[in-house]
Amino acid sequence: MPVRSVPFEVISPFGPAGDQPKAIEALAEGIEGGERFQTLQGITGSGKSATIAWAIEKYQRPTLV
Repeated sequence: MPVRSVPFEVISPFGPAGDQPKAIEALAEGIEGGERFQTLQGITGSGKSATIAWAIEKYQRPTLV
Protein backbone atom coordinates (compact mmCIF):
# COMPACT_ATOMS: atom_id res chain seq x y z
CA MET A 1 0.00 0.00 0.00
CA PRO A 2 1.55 3.36 -1.01
CA VAL A 3 2.11 6.01 1.64
CA ARG A 4 0.02 9.10 1.08
CA SER A 5 1.60 12.48 1.79
CA VAL A 6 -0.69 14.83 3.70
CA PRO A 7 0.47 18.43 4.08
CA PHE A 8 0.97 19.61 7.67
CA GLU A 9 -1.51 22.36 8.55
CA VAL A 10 -1.85 24.35 11.76
CA ILE A 11 -5.53 24.69 12.65
CA SER A 12 -5.85 27.41 15.26
CA PRO A 13 -7.89 30.56 15.80
CA PHE A 14 -4.60 32.28 16.67
CA GLY A 15 -1.70 33.42 14.53
CA PRO A 16 1.90 34.32 15.31
CA ALA A 17 2.17 37.30 17.68
CA GLY A 18 4.74 39.14 19.77
CA ASP A 19 8.22 37.72 19.16
CA GLN A 20 6.91 34.65 17.32
CA PRO A 21 7.21 36.06 13.76
CA LYS A 22 10.84 36.98 14.49
CA ALA A 23 11.49 33.48 15.86
CA ILE A 24 9.84 31.87 12.82
CA GLU A 25 12.06 33.95 10.53
CA ALA A 26 15.17 32.94 12.49
CA LEU A 27 14.16 29.27 12.24
CA ALA A 28 13.52 29.77 8.51
CA GLU A 29 17.01 31.19 8.00
CA GLY A 30 18.45 28.14 9.74
CA ILE A 31 16.41 25.77 7.58
CA GLU A 32 17.42 27.58 4.40
CA GLY A 33 21.04 27.63 5.60
CA GLY A 34 21.04 23.86 6.00
CA GLU A 35 21.26 23.79 9.80
CA ARG A 36 20.26 20.32 10.96
CA PHE A 37 19.64 21.23 14.59
CA GLN A 38 18.10 24.37 16.08
CA THR A 39 16.94 25.29 19.57
CA LEU A 40 14.00 27.52 20.46
CA GLN A 41 13.94 28.67 24.07
CA GLY A 42 11.22 30.45 26.00
CA ILE A 43 9.38 30.47 29.29
CA THR A 44 6.45 28.15 29.96
CA GLY A 45 3.40 29.20 27.99
CA SER A 46 5.30 31.47 25.58
CA GLY A 47 4.14 29.60 22.46
CA LYS A 48 7.26 27.60 21.57
CA SER A 49 5.27 24.64 20.25
CA ALA A 50 3.00 26.89 18.19
CA THR A 51 6.01 28.75 16.78
CA ILE A 52 7.61 25.48 15.71
CA ALA A 53 4.29 24.30 14.22
CA TRP A 54 4.01 27.45 12.08
CA ALA A 55 7.60 26.98 10.85
CA ILE A 56 6.88 23.32 10.00
CA GLU A 57 3.71 24.36 8.17
CA LYS A 58 5.66 26.92 6.14
CA TYR A 59 8.39 24.50 5.03
CA GLN A 60 6.54 21.16 4.98
CA ARG A 61 9.67 19.27 6.04
CA PRO A 62 9.77 16.08 8.12
CA THR A 63 10.49 17.25 11.65
CA LEU A 64 11.22 15.83 15.08
CA VAL A 65 10.11 18.12 17.89
